[in-house]
Amino acid sequence: MQELLTAHIYSEGTPKARASRHRAVARLLREKGLFENAERELRTAEELDPENANTKLDLASLLLAVELFLKLLVLNPDPARTHFYLGRIYEQKGDKDKALMHYREALTRYIEDEED
Repeated sequence: MQELLTAHIYSEGTPKARASRHRAVARLLREKGLFENAERELRTAEELDPENANTKLDLASLLLAVELFLKLLVLNPDPARTHFYLGRIYEQKGDKDKALMHYREALTRYIEDEED
């Protein structure tokens, strides 16, 4: 009976296991569009397991999303949509000024397209 009442202390696991959990959380956050939080989880995973190539790939992929949309502005025949998505990314990253800039540009482009 005493054993049931005794508090158990559980190990948090190895650094690799903890890093794996942070990567899993980052995937869920990315799917929800919470890029800044996903990046924070991946940075934590990288600190815990700096040799893990998958963590580095996840982080690179996440950071390339913004770069990809910026390149699409040059190549895209529908820049209103690209500006809208960039606005969403910057808003979720907490950069309200850049988000507003892209939202305004998206709206301007959309209105111009409607007038043509």
